[in-house]
Amino acid sequence: LLVYHHHGRKTRAQEAALARNYSWGRGAHFAKFIFDRRTRLQYLKRCYRHWQVLPFRILRQEMCGALGYALARLFAQVERTPPVSVRPSDAPSRSTRVG
Repeated sequence: LLVYHHHGRKTRAQEAALARNYSWGRGAHFAKFIFDRRTRLQYLKRCYRHWQVLPFRILRQEMCGALGYALARLFAQVERTPPVSVRPSDAPSRSTRVG
């Protein structure tokens, strides 16, 4: 059974944009599993084989997705880091001199 469908795309530009988004997402997906210690080796092998046969244009889009994921993850960790609290006893004292 073969079904043709277009997901609401009407132009070639919309089709190209969807393909770019898929490539970007695939790169982010690979990066997610490469960052995980438990799946790193498996996904590095898979990425290596996958990226060997890709045209440069698609490879670049996937690398952008991987980089985007890595940056989002990095900034999410920075935002989750609790701020350093300063206790009143640790704060530098302000001495005020009156004339």
